[in-house]
Amino acid sequence: MSVYKLVDGKNIPLTQEEISLGIEQNKNAMAKALEEDCKSVRDERDQLLLRCDWTQLPNSPVDAAAWEVYRQALRDVPSQAGFPDDVTWPVKPS
Repeated sequence: MSVYKLVDGKNIPLTQEEISLGIEQNKNAMAKALEEDCKSVRDERDQLLLRCDWTQLPNSPVDAAAWEVYRQALRDVPSQAGFPDDVTWPVKPS
């Protein structure tokens, strides 16, 4: 099966070098997109952690142990099997 490019209104078969270059560019674009998705999810996780830092202070009026479990689950988000596309976010303690 040949892959073509349009030159002056005519279909011209791509050379093997052009095909290889296109494949490499596609791989690079996919890797960059994955990296950006990972960063986005980690940024969201980091914000959630920041918003509950106060729960770990000595005099916080909350169940510190429950919040510690929640915070660990947040830190574990990048190790989930579906990361970064299918993340199951932990539920905050009530």
